[in-house]
Amino acid sequence: MPLPESLYMPSLESLPQNKNTLILNIAVCDGGPQDDILRRHFVNFVRLVDLSVSEYEKTRQFLQESLPDHENRFNAVLSAVDHLELSVITVRRALNAMQPIVRHRQSPPINRTIKRALESFEGPLRDVRDSVVHIEERISSGDMQEGDSHALMVDTLGRTASVGKDTISLERLGIAIRMLHEVASEFSVYRELK
Repeated sequence: MPLPESLYMPSLESLPQNKNTLILNIAVCDGGPQDDILRRHFVNFVRLVDLSVSEYEKTRQFLQESLPDHENRFNAVLSAVDHLELSVITVRRALNAMQPIVRHRQSPPINRTIKRALESFEGPLRDVRDSVVHIEERISSGDMQEGDSHALMVDTLGRTASVGKDTISLERLGIAIRMLHEVASEFSVYRELK
């Protein structure tokens, strides 16, 4: 298993968690959407975005510990794989959780540029997520070729992660999470006019 020699993964450690802001906005300020279903979608979406930021940052931390100047590189990269898989799955879930909000008639508008950028990222993300979730089936059915990774592994340049034939850019993953976080931040302080 090749280990990363460098890492090109933007830091998201400065992004604050939004779920507490949203809960306070709803509980104390009577904020958030008045529609109960839309409010539940807000809470679920914000929670998933916070989780994706957390898992992404844990991935980044372990990948930094897997670079050449660190001990226990192999253990660090295995931990990074675990958190990266969770991050990819959680980002996919957050994108899915955003859809009912976008379609709801009482939903606040979402920045079109962000929406389009996230839509362009959905294909590669879905492919990698599907490979992660269904890897056992692909191994058993013989779909895996020699040299294909059976776990979401980061390349030696630290720019992409691949599983099977599917690849995702770590930088684009970070950008997508940052965009989701921007939407979640707006949702967390949203107040519906009465």
